[in-house]
Amino acid sequence: MKAEDILYAMNEVEDEPLRRAGQWLDGKKALRLRPHIGRVLLIAAALAFALGGIGWYVYHSAIAARFPRKGETLTYHEAYYDEHAEYEEEVQISRAGLVIQVDSEAESRVCLFTPPDVGFARTAFMNFASVLETGELPEGVYTSYPPELRVGLEEGLRQAGVSRTEAEDLCFRWYLYQEDREAPTLMVEIYNAYDLYGRDLILGLRDAEVEIVSEPETEGIQRLELRHHQLLESNYLLQFDSERQYLLVICGDSASYDFPALEAFADSLAIQQTKLTVTARETDSRGFKVLATPDGWLPEAWQ
Repeated sequence: MKAEDILYAMNEVEDEPLRRAGQWLDGKKALRLRPHIGRVLLIAAALAFALGGIGWYVYHSAIAARFPRKGETLTYHEAYYDEHAEYEEEVQISRAGLVIQVDSEAESRVCLFTPPDVGFARTAFMNFASVLETGELPEGVYTSYPPELRVGLEEGLRQAGVSRTEAEDLCFRWYLYQEDREAPTLMVEIYNAYDLYGRDLILGLRDAEVEIVSEPETEGIQRLELRHHQLLESNYLLQFDSERQYLLVICGDSASYDFPALEAFADSLAIQQTKLTVTARETDSRGFKVLATPDGWLPEAWQ
């Protein structure tokens, strides 16, 4: 779209919403995205990119999302350890689709969800018991893939106030597969406050297209709906509970799951808050997490 075409489109909107959108883009005021001003914000954002490639934020209460500027490189630091010393390396991400931040606390009680009963369908998951069994790491050893609880099975069960059977039924991640498909058709993941604190969530690597679709109103819950397209097109629902300090991320194949279906699925999940309290590590310098996409399961993604 040419800049003059964008200016012509802007002439068709009312002045007051446009003025408010301009204030918001300048960082003077955080506005909630509403359907009646969504078109205005998209036009203003497009104009910003056309005239100067300026990045912009969409605020959804405690959730903020930013499209990186064209050519912008995101720089983070990754800490890792071996038996001798601690190391740190710089990580640069130059073609991210969307950067998401959640206003979380450093400490939270661990929340988990019970996966749905889908009969004989193919599923995979990471449950509470499996994390506890591998979670008692030697001092100075760090891993970022499973949630880092740093407590053994028996102590973790005691602190959480759940039985071993209950721990096997409570999940951090859950995936649903179809027989004729290599990538999951539905993925669910829960992040607690200690996962989110001081970190960017990255959705879309290597020139993925990400679209902010809507932010449906739900009492006590903040939701943000996104569409991600790279090798596959997927719909994402981000649901943040500010009281219990967890972020639920649900991703569905857009051909099978529209946004109302994802919302209904989110409402059907049983989310339980345990008594186990975990605090973000002060020495953790890893400033980002990458949200899983179905593309990552496909061989083409690694070529």
